[in-house]
Amino acid sequence: MNDNYILGDGCECGAWNESECGCGVDWTPRRQKELEVEVAEQARLLGMSAEREAALRGELDRLKQELANMKDQRDCAMWIIEQKEKNETSERSDKNRHNVAQTGQTHEN
Repeated sequence: MNDNYILGDGCECGAWNESECGCGVDWTPRRQKELEVEVAEQARLLGMSAEREAALRGELDRLKQELANMKDQRDCAMWIIEQKEKNETSERSDKNRHNVAQTGQTHEN
């Protein structure tokens, strides 16, 4: 801020304040203008942050859903593997019983 700044700088009608001025000079203090610009910039940045937060939340939700889908697929694959192993074990048991039965028949012949 320029310390030499005087309210009504540029006033040509000789007024002491804004209410007396007839020449239309801006009597807004420079610091107020600087603060308004800063507030507008911070609001803009906050808006950008809110947009980024919303985008990141959306991406996080998408990733959580993708992870849940992968876990479901893994659980399904594990169930299929378990069923296959059970079937293989059952088939081996059936085969062994069949072999025992055939071996027993062979000894009788």
